[in-house]
Amino acid sequence: HVNLNYLISKLNRDDIFWDVGANVGQISLFAGLVSEAYTYSFEVEPFTFSMLIDNINKNNLNSSITALPIGLGKQNNLQPIFIDNDPYTNSARNCLYEKNNFEDNLPKLIVMKGDEVLEKFSCKSPTFLKIDVDGPELEVLLGMKKILSNEKLKNIVVECILSGDAE
Repeated sequence: HVNLNYLISKLNRDDIFWDVGANVGQISLFAGLVSEAYTYSFEVEPFTFSMLIDNINKNNLNSSITALPIGLGKQNNLQPIFIDNDPYTNSARNCLYEKNNFEDNLPKLIVMKGDEVLEKFSCKSPTFLKIDVDGPELEVLLGMKKILSNEKLKNIVVECILSGDAE
């Protein structure tokens, strides 16, 4: 997981924090409660998103966190997703697929370019970006060309999963 000590040292109330792959909101809640940075939390998986909303409500952070039930990627589309049968596991329980034999039988969720999210939802461009998406990190970054070229973006933290199949 993202190093909280690093966030403590870098994130402050003047920042716009994008938490991509927010899960249940641990990092988003930290950003709202401790640093007071305005936060956009992106979580595509429906059950996890409902827990994220619940955690935001329990901590009275509705005025400082906007939760968005979409995934970020390199293109706007409906993306098939495999969801593990155990809804209480905490990491890598779902996986967005590009193409496979199971695609027709899987539910589809909304995936958008980060740059399009700025325009369509009038979100503020991040000054601090955290990406923890269990695999499609590059796809997320490819959909953020405008965001990544913005001089106001000061910090990017990406959690990557390395495998023997990495190119």
